[in-house]
Amino acid sequence: MTTITLTPVDPEVPPNGYVFQDMSNVDPADLLAAGVDAGLAAAADVAEVDLSNVSGANMLSKGVASGLKAITPTTASSVIASGIATVTNGVVLLTVDTEGAAASDDLTDITGGTTGQILVLRTTTAARVVTVKDTTAINLPGGDFVMNSTADTCTLIYTGSRWAAIATANNA
Repeated sequence: MTTITLTPVDPEVPPNGYVFQDMSNVDPADLLAAGVDAGLAAAADVAEVDLSNVSGANMLSKGVASGLKAITPTTASSVIASGIATVTNGVVLLTVDTEGAAASDDLTDITGGTTGQILVLRTTTAARVVTVKDTTAINLPGGDFVMNSTADTCTLIYTGSRWAAIATANNA
């Protein structure tokens, strides 16, 4: 039986937190022999899996070759509708536009997303100002944030029940 030890990098990182680990010392044949190629279908035969010394590059090159899936961050856009923008899982950069191409609009909620997802917001154009509002759905400890430049950003993380601010940047 192949013994591989699972060692989390940080127990506070959510399972979908996009953390890659060093796989430089892991032989893909060992992973395959342990049943990883079958989605851990043979998990009962695996005592432990140690991924503490695995690099992101090696994980991608060896993991993808072994049929493991890599997460590719994506960008998207959303038009505010009644104060709400929509995001899907995996989106990292969301460009937000005002409803009806109005000169300004308030963003009071963001629907979609998954726990641990990090999202960077920006406005479509400086001609259409988006104000991210501090609400029960979006937690901005510094209060409302006005994005009046395409270089302004509001970075959030989804807690499972609301979006919480990580950082805001007024880059106008």
